[in-house]
Amino acid sequence: MLLLACLAVAAAAWYGGAASTALDRLSLVTAWLCFGLLVAALALGPRNALRTGRPLLNSALRRDLGIWAGLTGLAHLVAATGEVMRPAYFTRYITGPAGPPMPGWPGWLANSSIVAGYVVGILLLVLLLLSNNASLSRLGPARWKRLQGLSTWAFALTVAHGVVFQVIERRTGGWLAGLVVVSAGILALRSRARRAVLAGSR
Repeated sequence: MLLLACLAVAAAAWYGGAASTALDRLSLVTAWLCFGLLVAALALGPRNALRTGRPLLNSALRRDLGIWAGLTGLAHLVAATGEVMRPAYFTRYITGPAGPPMPGWPGWLANSSIVAGYVVGILLLVLLLLSNNASLSRLGPARWKRLQGLSTWAFALTVAHGVVFQVIERRTGGWLAGLVVVSAGILALRSRARRAVLAGSR
């Protein structure tokens, strides 16, 4: 179901407008798919902790959501690289022409956001390689769980990358508000879950 849903949304983005802007639409929709799936995956553990008072070690649904978050995130990285690394975009974001992409903001911020996007890509690739029973058995539950903590860093860098690019692309209305509100909500949920687990262990 996740495969069909992701393919359907990506196909709709690709064919939903002018061919000249298809890559840009695909980049945008895969970015938001990755974000949504990552939020869903990160919410399952806290939800279980709030219900039971115990952390969730492993879940097939959470793993599937994480896998598709990783795949759509890597698809976004490929599409965005194809879009950003065209000469006009490359000049705008990397070499710092007279008209900076974020007037009034330090130039390094936009460049750091691009770097953060590639770091997220590396983290997602590592998490994908860990998302199987063989890795769990080989590493052991405790070490595997610690490495899965990379998902928190991937989420934090995804949010930072996303916020900067909403400003760069002038999507500062509902897009930016939605990103900030959902991110704050998942962080609050995880904080409540940690308190529930600590209370349950006493």
